Amino acid sequence: MKTVLHIITSLGSGGAEGVLYRLCAHSNNYKHIVINLTSKSFYNKKLEALNVNVYNIEMDKNFFKFIEIIKIIKREKPDTVQTWMYHADFLGGILAKLLGVNRVFWCVRNSNLKFGQSSFNTILVSKICSFLSYFIPNRIISCAHVAMDYHTSVGYKKNKFVVIPNGVEANTFYYDREMCRVKNEKKTPTIGMIARFDRQKDHGNLFQALKSISQRGYEFKVRLVGRGINNKNQELSKLILESGLVVDTDVFLVDETQSIRQQIDKIDIHVLSSAYGEGFPNTISETMACGVPNVVTNVGDSAHIVGDYGIVVPHSDSQSLATAIIEYIDIRKEKRDWEILQKKCEERIRLNFSTITMVDKFETVWAE
Repeated sequence: MKTVLHIITSLGSGGAEGVLYRLCAHSNNYKHIVINLTSKSFYNKKLEALNVNVYNIEMDKNFFKFIEIIKIIKREKPDTVQTWMYHADFLGGILAKLLGVNRVFWCVRNSNLKFGQSSFNTILVSKICSFLSYFIPNRIISCAHVAMDYHTSVGYKKNKFVVIPNGVEANTFYYDREMCRVKNEKKTPTIGMIARFDRQKDHGNLFQALKSISQRGYEFKVRLVGRGINNKNQELSKLILESGLVVDTDVFLVDETQSIRQQIDKIDIHVLSSAYGEGFPNTISETMACGVPNVVTNVGDSAHIVGDYGIVVPHSDSQSLATAIIEYIDIRKEKRDWEILQKKCEERIRLNFSTITMVDKFETVWAE
């Protein structure tokens, strides 16, 4: 069996990490090994449960530990190296080529990088990678069309790109008719957003919209889930206070959790209010797979994911966001129409964004 060595910048709860995990869980044609450039994190236990050998290099503590990568590549002798995100593309790609690995594949996910929004270091590394893209990778895999378009516009070699949308884990994220029925019986809807607290996700835009909805006389609850979503977050606490909502009465905060499905089952309408930087937001496809309609900003491939079964609004426009959420609150009152929409959301994801399809596409690219 051939071996794929993955090199990734972290194993936190991000989208790239989730895709890597699903590849390892569902790929039957390759042995998978993972080098994590930083410390142990969210996906370590999950990968170890699959008996995947994971090396945690901790380069965030000591840059010169990159020597460990050289030792691992020499010892494991992988047929293919798949790198994830800019720093891993840069470092892992160069080391793999220097050590004689002929099959090197990059993965890029961002839909844009801007000074003041992304770190200078990340922007610099991406610029270097745009030059190296002509020499290092066999192919560059992108999760979103908008991410491919952005990278080719800043100099990446266009004919090396292939788009493989993220697949949804069907055993975890699926339509539960009884759960949806129970939720639909509730009078007060719960508006949720599953996203780490980050400028990119624009929680400020969300709370401006929620304030407007409240001022128009609508009743609702709010459930926020993700890294940094907790009472210690002073910036988030200020946003909630300014919106006129109250923590633990109107707004429920859930920090990073491995029980995402349990949180989705408590949400009626999912919102992603991102301002920039999205590629393929997994939370949209995962919630839709469970029958949760989405309101999203037109960032990354969000509009492509929801298709005809979600509402897309301009980013950084809280009034448009508020109007869209209200539209779904009103539709939800018509139970039959809402149930049809829930099922259509599930069908769109099942038919277009399955994990099995994603794995097949990765393996096809690796075998070219």
